[in-house]
Amino acid sequence: KTEALDEVVVIGYATVKRKDLTGSVASVKGSDMLKTPGSDATQAIAGRMSGVQLIQSDGQPGAVPEIRVRGGISITQDNSPLYIIDGIPNEDGMSNINPNDIESIDVLKDASVTAIYGARGANGVVLVTTKSGSQSDGTAKVSFDAYVGWRKLANKIDVLSTEEFVLADYERTLGGLTTSETQMNSWQQRYGGFADIHTNYGNRPGIDWLDETMGRTTTTQSYRVGIQGGTKGLNYYVSYGYFDDEGAMVYSGSNKHSISANIRADISKRVSFNGRINYDVQKIYGSGVAGNGSNVDARFNKLTQIFWYRPTIGIQGSDDQLRYTNDPILEDDSGNTMVNPLLGAASERDDRKIRTLQASATLTLKLGKGWTFRSTNGTRYQNTRRDLF
Repeated sequence: KTEALDEVVVIGYATVKRKDLTGSVASVKGSDMLKTPGSDATQAIAGRMSGVQLIQSDGQPGAVPEIRVRGGISITQDNSPLYIIDGIPNEDGMSNINPNDIESIDVLKDASVTAIYGARGANGVVLVTTKSGSQSDGTAKVSFDAYVGWRKLANKIDVLSTEEFVLADYERTLGGLTTSETQMNSWQQRYGGFADIHTNYGNRPGIDWLDETMGRTTTTQSYRVGIQGGTKGLNYYVSYGYFDDEGAMVYSGSNKHSISANIRADISKRVSFNGRINYDVQKIYGSGVAGNGSNVDARFNKLTQIFWYRPTIGIQGSDDQLRYTNDPILEDDSGNTMVNPLLGAASERDDRKIRTLQASATLTLKLGKGWTFRSTNGTRYQNTRRDLF
């Protein structure tokens, strides 16, 4: 039995059948995105679109992956595609949309889209269609989605054992250009004599700072409730979502509250209205591992401290004391003092709170047979507060 496929794709100024498109299109349905919960819709389409590349440059909670439709075609300019959400261009991509509120995503990959969207579509166009009411008998349909997951670091980088570290520190101290007898005496008072290194540290576990800071099991939670319904000539969809994600690094994570509403009304036989409003509040706390992606955040880079900070307190005391002691005695080649990564993560503060309000409205007027006038307007307001200490 042969069946005809008549899928429809919404483009810049009309709707066309997929078989009539000359350009390449990749699509994913909203129901498929629910299989991979995430704080950002971009994360949910990973691996679901051929020819569409997702780049996750930072593992910090709240970090948004970048989409590349045709690779990096420019060295100095932005290679991000153009995002069109319900007919309105969006500068923030899909970061302010709850993945559960998306009906479908179509990516126009062919360069011919520039004929519709101009130069802004040179890197491809991502068309996002959000959910709307579908009932016509006056009933309301309530849906609820929940997801809870646990994550743990899959592979850990091998670091020096306690004995290997003490030997390496001995060579570092002995091999310095300005090593003095006082420095060597100080080293021996801390770690003991060279001949006793194996005896004192051969079977000593010490402190694994990678395990202390990133070895925990983290929890990811996602909840969403939606109500859709309507009568003849009026459809609505309202939803609330909450997402919470604990970061791999201690004292870091993010959470987001989002509320959205989509209303479509036929005012008369010739006039129709479609409006959408979305408001979300996102909190990102903790400095993560590599900062938050700018030169200013280099001060928050924890990897150096995690891999360099000493695993043993020496012959005086227990290594467990290191968890609560900030004793910066080790310096790297540039003279920067190493800091206890656990205490550093607890005391340093890098918190952001982002509020975003987006609204769009479309008014359609049927002038006559074959003639339609449509006016689309949108507005966006965002407020960001960042506390650094």
